Amino acid sequence: MQTKNNPTQTTKEASSYVKKYLLAFVKFWYNFLVGDTPEFFVVTLVVVAIGITTHRQSQIFILSTLIFISLVFGVSLYRGRQKNT
Repeated sequence: MQTKNNPTQTTKEASSYVKKYLLAFVKFWYNFLVGDTPEFFVVTLVVVAIGITTHRQSQIFILSTLIFISLVFGVSLYRGRQKNT
């Protein structure tokens, strides 16, 4: 004869699985977005925030300029790291 599982035990097991997979999901996205170069993540957040707050008429010019500046910043940062290794 089989005994029934305790409902509180199965609920705890289910919540521990959810917590485990949620933590793995957050770690994956953190590593994917931030990774080795957190400055690119910060620059992206700044560009998006400025893009949201600017007026529609000047948005294209401002965003394209910021993207160009961040690209130059990233390339110079990468070259600096290449010279150090």
